[in-house]
Amino acid sequence: MSKPSPTLELNKLLYTYGEAAQLLSTSCQSVLRLARSGELESVQVSPNQPRVTASSMLSYVERLARRRRARPRAPRPARSD
Repeated sequence: MSKPSPTLELNKLLYTYGEAAQLLSTSCQSVLRLARSGELESVQVSPNQPRVTASSMLSYVERLARRRRARPRAPRPARSD
């Protein structure tokens, strides 16, 4: 039985970096880094008010899930009781 894909419950099109960080369970600094690297799409609503698009957060989570599924798991060491 396969696990369902992770999803985000998003009810807006644009989120502040703080809101995006909370939804992605990460820090504002990480969201800023992801936006600068292009992993998250951000738009400038007005000067000094960047917003992260909901669609880019969904795409980012899907990419993370695909990478995780593609990564082979290391065998667990045998327990020595």
